[in-house]
Amino acid sequence: MNQTVDTNTFSWKKVLTFLALTFFLTALFDVPSVLLNPSGEKALMLFVTAAMWCPAIAAFLTKKIFKESIRDLGWKWEKATNKYILWAFLLPIAVNLITFAIFWIFGYGKFFNTEFVKETGTSFGIQSLPSGWVIFIYVVFVGTFGLVATASRALGEEIGWRGFLVPELYKRYGYIKTSIITGIIWASWHYTVMIWGYFKTGEPILFVLTEVLPIVWTEKGLI
Repeated sequence: MNQTVDTNTFSWKKVLTFLALTFFLTALFDVPSVLLNPSGEKALMLFVTAAMWCPAIAAFLTKKIFKESIRDLGWKWEKATNKYILWAFLLPIAVNLITFAIFWIFGYGKFFNTEFVKETGTSFGIQSLPSGWVIFIYVVFVGTFGLVATASRALGEEIGWRGFLVPELYKRYGYIKTSIITGIIWASWHYTVMIWGYFKTGEPILFVLTEVLPIVWTEKGLI
């Protein structure tokens, strides 16, 4: 981190404007998705993509309202942040492995969803292969080529959260507090669809709420 805390340029009005716009715009898509409960993949992805780009749109609008340039957003990849990006990649994996291990040990769910593996095998035309191979092939495809589609949607979030909110909060709160605040906001923004909407997977609500833990630590590495 080569930034310094600058409380003189911090504006709660600007931050709250961004958050209000983000949650309002997202609600325009999340609320209908919860009420309509779309099941088709095409419809679902449209709702997801629209919601994930709301933070970016909110950031652009906030910049416009306060007569600032969008060039000020965190577009640059600085070499000094490489170690934080590595931590951001590794920490969620480690924390989720621990979380799911507890989930499996106490019998809240199975190691994998048999029906999902069966459907995946059929869609790939490899239904004759053992479940382990189906899972492996699926993970390889999703973890490589699938990242292109995922990244195009996630970019909308990153522009808003990391490009706008993190730098603004950092001016007042510094490294650690900004990490925790943005992590909690990020998690709260997802709870609607995680508990009631298209990300609902049937886990106990307490398990869903613990998603804030890896998010907070991820934020620490993404600043």
